[in-house]
Amino acid sequence: YNKVPHEKVSEIYQEAHILLKTSILESFSYPPLEMMATGGLVVVAPNGGNIEYLTDKENCLMYEQGNILEAVKNLRKKLIENGINTAKKRDWKNIEKEILELY
Repeated sequence: YNKVPHEKVSEIYQEAHILLKTSILESFSYPPLEMMATGGLVVVAPNGGNIEYLTDKENCLMYEQGNILEAVKNLRKKLIENGINTAKKRDWKNIEKEILELY
Protein backbone atom coordinates (compact mmCIF):
# COMPACT_ATOMS: atom_id res chain seq x y z
CA TYR A 1 0.00 0.00 0.00
CA ASN A 2 2.96 2.37 0.06
CA LYS A 3 2.24 3.41 -3.53
CA VAL A 4 -1.42 4.26 -3.04
CA PRO A 5 -2.26 7.80 -4.22
CA HIS A 6 -3.06 10.09 -1.28
CA GLU A 7 -6.68 10.59 -2.36
CA LYS A 8 -7.24 6.79 -2.27
CA VAL A 9 -5.83 6.16 1.22
CA SER A 10 -9.17 6.46 3.01
CA GLU A 11 -10.72 3.94 0.60
CA ILE A 12 -8.03 1.41 1.49
CA TYR A 13 -8.62 1.86 5.22
CA GLN A 14 -12.40 1.59 4.75
CA GLU A 15 -11.91 -1.84 3.17
CA ALA A 16 -10.59 -3.15 6.51
CA HIS A 17 -12.20 -3.35 9.93
CA ILE A 18 -9.06 -3.52 12.06
CA LEU A 19 -5.55 -2.13 11.74
CA LEU A 20 -2.92 -4.21 13.52
CA LYS A 21 0.16 -2.00 13.93
CA THR A 22 3.15 -3.86 15.37
CA SER A 23 5.95 -1.31 14.91
CA ILE A 24 8.05 -0.71 18.00
CA LEU A 25 10.07 2.24 16.65
CA GLU A 26 8.37 5.11 14.88
CA SER A 27 8.28 8.86 14.89
CA PHE A 28 4.70 10.08 14.47
CA SER A 29 2.58 7.10 13.45
CA TYR A 30 -0.05 8.09 10.86
CA PRO A 31 -1.71 4.73 10.05
CA PRO A 32 -3.60 4.41 13.37
CA LEU A 33 -4.88 7.97 13.04
CA GLU A 34 -5.90 7.38 9.42
CA MET A 35 -7.67 4.15 10.38
CA MET A 36 -9.61 5.85 13.18
CA ALA A 37 -10.59 8.67 10.82
CA THR A 38 -12.36 6.14 8.60
CA GLY A 39 -14.16 4.43 11.51
CA GLY A 40 -11.87 1.44 11.83
CA LEU A 41 -10.46 -0.17 14.96
CA VAL A 42 -6.81 0.06 15.95
CA VAL A 43 -4.73 -2.57 17.74
CA VAL A 44 -1.17 -1.40 18.42
CA ALA A 45 2.03 -2.06 20.29
CA PRO A 46 2.74 1.25 22.02
CA ASN A 47 5.72 3.19 20.68
CA GLY A 48 7.06 6.73 20.72
CA GLY A 49 5.07 7.67 17.64
CA ASN A 50 1.62 6.53 18.74
CA ILE A 51 1.44 7.07 22.51
CA GLU A 52 1.09 10.77 21.81
CA TYR A 53 -2.56 10.33 20.77
CA LEU A 54 -3.57 6.74 21.51
CA THR A 55 -5.04 5.67 24.85
CA ASP A 56 -5.45 1.99 25.64
CA LYS A 57 -9.08 0.84 25.76
CA GLU A 58 -10.26 4.37 24.98
CA ASN A 59 -9.52 4.83 21.28
CA CYS A 60 -7.46 1.69 20.64
CA LEU A 61 -6.33 -1.59 22.12
CA MET A 62 -2.66 -1.62 23.09
CA TYR A 63 -0.74 -4.80 23.69
CA GLU A 64 2.73 -5.66 24.86
CA GLN A 65 4.97 -6.30 21.85
CA GLY A 66 4.79 -10.00 21.02
CA ASN A 67 1.84 -10.64 23.36
CA ILE A 68 -1.30 -9.80 21.37
CA LEU A 69 -3.13 -12.90 22.64
CA GLU A 70 -2.94 -11.57 26.21
CA ALA A 71 -4.39 -8.22 25.08
CA VAL A 72 -7.27 -9.96 23.30
CA LYS A 73 -7.87 -12.15 26.36
CA ASN A 74 -7.94 -9.09 28.66
CA LEU A 75 -10.27 -7.17 26.36
CA ARG A 76 -12.60 -10.16 26.06
CA LYS A 77 -12.67 -10.51 29.85
CA LYS A 78 -13.40 -6.80 30.31
CA LEU A 79 -16.19 -6.81 27.71
CA ILE A 80 -17.80 -9.87 29.29
CA GLU A 81 -17.62 -8.34 32.78
CA ASN A 82 -19.03 -5.02 31.58
CA GLY A 83 -21.76 -6.80 29.62
CA ILE A 84 -22.84 -8.74 32.69
CA ASN A 85 -22.84 -5.54 34.77
CA THR A 86 -24.96 -3.80 32.13
CA ALA A 87 -27.46 -6.67 32.15
CA LYS A 88 -27.61 -6.61 35.98
CA LYS A 89 -28.39 -2.89 35.95
CA ARG A 90 -31.30 -3.58 33.58
CA ASP A 91 -32.69 -6.39 35.69
CA TRP A 92 -36.47 -6.03 36.09
CA LYS A 93 -36.11 -5.76 39.89
CA ASN A 94 -34.01 -2.61 39.44
CA ILE A 95 -36.42 -0.81 37.13
CA GLU A 96 -39.79 -2.30 38.07
CA LYS A 97 -40.85 0.53 40.41
CA GLU A 98 -39.89 3.21 37.86
CA ILE A 99 -41.76 1.45 35.05
CA LEU A 100 -44.88 0.89 37.16
CA GLU A 101 -44.89 4.56 38.17
CA LEU A 102 -45.10 5.48 34.50
CA TYR A 103 -48.41 3.66 34.25
